[in-house]
Amino acid sequence: MKNLTLMRTVLVYLLLWLHIGTTIGQLPTQSSPALRRLLSRLVTDVDSLFKIVKLFKSLNHNSASSSRTNQDIVPIDQIIEEAEDPAASIKAEPSYIEKENAFKLEGDIMMTVDQFTDMQTHISFDLLEDAVAMMLNTTDRITSVQTLMNEISAGARSGRPSSRVKRAARRDPNRLWPDAVMPVRIASSGFSAFDRWTIQRAMMRISEQTCICFRIIDNEVADSGIPHVQIVDGSGCSSYVGVTTRSRGRQNSQDLTLNSKCRTFRVATHELLHALGLFHEQSRPDRDFFVKINSSNIRSGMERNFQKFSRRTINSRGIPYDYTSIMHYSNRAFSKDGTFTIEPIPAINRFWYLNIIGRSTAMSEGDVQALRLMYNCPSTPSTQPTCADYPYMFPY
Repeated sequence: MKNLTLMRTVLVYLLLWLHIGTTIGQLPTQSSPALRRLLSRLVTDVDSLFKIVKLFKSLNHNSASSSRTNQDIVPIDQIIEEAEDPAASIKAEPSYIEKENAFKLEGDIMMTVDQFTDMQTHISFDLLEDAVAMMLNTTDRITSVQTLMNEISAGARSGRPSSRVKRAARRDPNRLWPDAVMPVRIASSGFSAFDRWTIQRAMMRISEQTCICFRIIDNEVADSGIPHVQIVDGSGCSSYVGVTTRSRGRQNSQDLTLNSKCRTFRVATHELLHALGLFHEQSRPDRDFFVKINSSNIRSGMERNFQKFSRRTINSRGIPYDYTSIMHYSNRAFSKDGTFTIEPIPAINRFWYLNIIGRSTAMSEGDVQALRLMYNCPSTPSTQPTCADYPYMFPY
C-alpha cells in the first residue's frame, strides 16, 4: 500500500511538471496521443507508472536527437540577414528605403509609407485600448472601448472621414489576391534554370496544400496593367505582405526579391507566404502568451523589429500559436552577442521548441491552415491542384 501511495505521489509531481490542463495540447503531435492516453486516467498499478517512465525516456532521447538535428539547420532569419548586400547593410530597422519609397522591417518585410504609418498608429491604439480596459477592470465594456478608440483613431487623421478605421478593417480582404490567384513573373535575367526550378517547386507545394494558384505571366501581360508579383534579383530576401502593387509605367507590380543566397525552397516559400498575406509568427498580437522577448539581448537599432502587430493588422483566425511555422524567427534573431532574444514560454514549451523555432524547412500545418482560411478554401483539400498553369514553369 505504501508503494502504491508513493507511486501516485510521484505521478502527481509528474503531472504538475507537465502543467496538465494548460500545456498538454501544445506537446509535439508525434508524442501527445500516447501521452494523453496514459495521463487520461489515474495510475493504479506499477506497470502503468513504468510505461510513463519508459515513454518519457524515449521522448527525452528523441527530443535530444531532434534538437541536435534542428540545431544543424541554419535559422531562416540568419539566412535573410546574411543575404543582405554588405554595401547596403541596414544598421537599424525599420529603415526607409528611398529607392522603393517604402520601409523595411524584421529583415525581409517591405511596407509602403501608408502601410507603415497605419501599422504604427494601430499599435499605439492597441496599447491605449489595453490600458483603458485594465483601468476599467472589466470585459463587458470592451466593445464600447473599441468603438471609442476607433472614433478617436479616425478623428486623429485630419481631412479623413470618421469611418477610416472601419474601412481599414475592410481593407484586409483587399490585400488578398482575388479568387486565390497570384499572377507572378520572374526577371528575364539573373536566375539560373535551377533557381527557377526551386521557386517553381515552392509555388507548386503551396498549391498542392491549399486552393491557391499562381498564374505565370510574361511582359506582354504585365504591360496590360494586371496586378502581379515580380520576382527580382537584388539585395537580400524581401517581400511586401499581401497585395501591395503600385503603378510602374504600364505595369502594376510589387517586388519579391531573392538574391543568390535566398534561392532555396525554404526561403522562397517564406517570401511567397509574405506575398500571399502572412506576417511573421512572433509578431502576432497574442505572442506574449507564448514567447518571451529578451529586449536586453537585442542588437542596438533592431529593437522595434520585435513589436507586436496590432489586432487591426493581423487576424490570427483562431489558429493556435505555431512554434513550427516557417514564418517564425529563431531564438537568436537579431541578437547582439549570440544570446537568446526569443524564448518559448512556459518552461515546457521552451523545452520542446527552443531549438525548433526559426528552423522549419517547409510549411507547417498551421501555415497551411492559415492560408486555407484566408482564401476560403474548401473544407476538403483537393488531392490535385486544378490551377490552369500547374505544374508551374517560368519561361526561359
